[in-house]
Amino acid sequence: MNNKKRDKYVKALLCYMKSEIDKTGLPINHVFFNFAKSERKTYINAPDEITPEGDDLIQFKKICKINNKDLDTVLKYCSSMEYAYARNFERVELLEAGKALASSVEKAKLNKKFPTWLREILIAVISSVLTAIVLTFLQKYWGING
Repeated sequence: MNNKKRDKYVKALLCYMKSEIDKTGLPINHVFFNFAKSERKTYINAPDEITPEGDDLIQFKKICKINNKDLDTVLKYCSSMEYAYARNFERVELLEAGKALASSVEKAKLNKKFPTWLREILIAVISSVLTAIVLTFLQKYWGING
């Protein structure tokens, strides 16, 4: 996986975790995430034991199309950068640096939307001012009443 793709997944993961924490209203060190992968354990004299995927892994895969190998890479990277603490993937904890990065990503998304609104407002204002100037010109110099 290249760095650009990894960074995209890291930001998506951290934003997901921050969003889930915000829903609970709890401090970040009181919320844990389960990104455990499905496993099948086979035994000789007993039926196979199947461990399902973690709830958070299921939800995150709905938001972000990521395979298990890439998720391993992303979680290990988040742990090494101290964005999240992930000794095992069944109990992942968002850290302050990860929350800060997720907040900055959310703010950047909001800032991208703002210029579009501003542009639309400016266009509306400029077009109404130009219309008023043209009408004034027509009324004053050509005697046309509009």
